[in-house]
Amino acid sequence: MELTLHRYQITGANWDEPFAQASYESIIREMNLLPFQGQETENMYGFACCAHLNNAIYGLFIQKHPQILTDYDPKTKIEIKQTLVDSGKYLFIIYPNNREIYFQHKRSADLPTTSQILQRFVGILRQVFSKTNKYIFTDLTPIKEEIDREKIVTIFYKESDEVLEMEFTDFDAELINSEKIKRDGKRQLYFNPKEEYQEGMEEAAIILATNAERASIKAKQGSNLKKDPITRAMLEGSRSPTKIVYKRESTVYTDSSITNDREILTIESTDMIASIESIIERLSNKGETRPKNERDKDKDKGRLRLFDS
Repeated sequence: MELTLHRYQITGANWDEPFAQASYESIIREMNLLPFQGQETENMYGFACCAHLNNAIYGLFIQKHPQILTDYDPKTKIEIKQTLVDSGKYLFIIYPNNREIYFQHKRSADLPTTSQILQRFVGILRQVFSKTNKYIFTDLTPIKEEIDREKIVTIFYKESDEVLEMEFTDFDAELINSEKIKRDGKRQLYFNPKEEYQEGMEEAAIILATNAERASIKAKQGSNLKKDPITRAMLEGSRSPTKIVYKRESTVYTDSSITNDREILTIESTDMIASIESIIERLSNKGETRPKNERDKDKDKGRLRLFDS
């Protein structure tokens, strides 16, 4: 199951100190006690399955919505319509100490728009926080993270166990020479350990970078591009690798050089709550290690205005 979680900064927060254990417990209790909101049964929304793990609060935001099923009576052939109340489930994970929220995004013609769903979520979240030690916040801001060439190269050679897919643009033969100079004149290891192939492969990489404008490559099922010499040649000559899909510790990740405000995770189970421990572990490894000043420095850029302060 593929899970898309968008990342938001909590802005206008009135807390600076880390949350105490009692604060987590109070917030969870308020979330689970808060009745579903809304005046019409089929349009009600609220929290479910809320708990906390380490420094994260998690749960499901439920948005009930009507589904109209159309059928025909087999005898009279008259159209029959039946309205059922279904529920959209959105996983959320809150890191109060980092002032960050991950909220699941998914598309559905039957559900309200993403902005409406998010506004309802934040509205009742503000209620819960304000009842708990008077925690106040005003807005959510999408967190933007730029993944540049250097980061993709690091992922390819050092952070990935397997590379499944890559996309490249802006090829430049001069880049191959400049990268070689950075390595004190050493060639990239296109083949390993076949040293006799290196010179010819470097020449091929230069020719490719001279002639190519854009390229993409995807591994066959069960295969791995990490040590593929052609993939390495493409990466060596591309000033703007735009995408890498890779595995680390059996988990599939996608990173892009396009400004990124989301995490796309693959989980084995369709039960998000049952998989929450591994999800939080993966997100914590990214979010908890980012310095606070780095998280806050662009908080006013790309602001998603949900409430007037």
